Amino acid sequence: AMAHYQTALEIKPDLPAAHNNIGALLAKQGHTEEAIPYYQNALQIRPHYALAHFNLASALVEKGDIEQGTRHYYIAIEYQPAYAEAHIKLGDLFLNLGEREKAINHYMAALQIDPNWIEAYNNLGIALMQEGNIEAAIRQFQKALQLKPDFEMAENNLKRAVAMQTDLE
Repeated sequence: AMAHYQTALEIKPDLPAAHNNIGALLAKQGHTEEAIPYYQNALQIRPHYALAHFNLASALVEKGDIEQGTRHYYIAIEYQPAYAEAHIKLGDLFLNLGEREKAINHYMAALQIDPNWIEAYNNLGIALMQEGNIEAAIRQFQKALQLKPDFEMAENNLKRAVAMQTDLE
């Protein structure tokens, strides 16, 4: 695939998808640092390219540049409002930063766009559990398990939430 994209760039150097796809292949191979310039090239050619903003955001976050990564996730959503995966990534980012309210808002936005995103229910449940809203957390874990009964992470989280609820009673 890499050779095809490179050939495409030799023929047509201003092809944003080829730049983005080479970046994605490099990132997939663990070469995040090398991927970043390809995403940036794609965005120079097509500034409103939501997928390139998303991929650049993911690479920047992986590299530890949370601020710029967050910025590019928001830009991706600005250009593609129904970008559920960008909302999930922001939710995960904010959950890890301890900003639960923002995390909850992004998970809920993702689920409005795609009500079948199992991990969003699970992660929303985690954020709600951390907020102390155990009942709502239990509902989210149950929704995840309705969609995927063998989702072990949601099953374990549900057991933890029920145990927490029992301790509170």
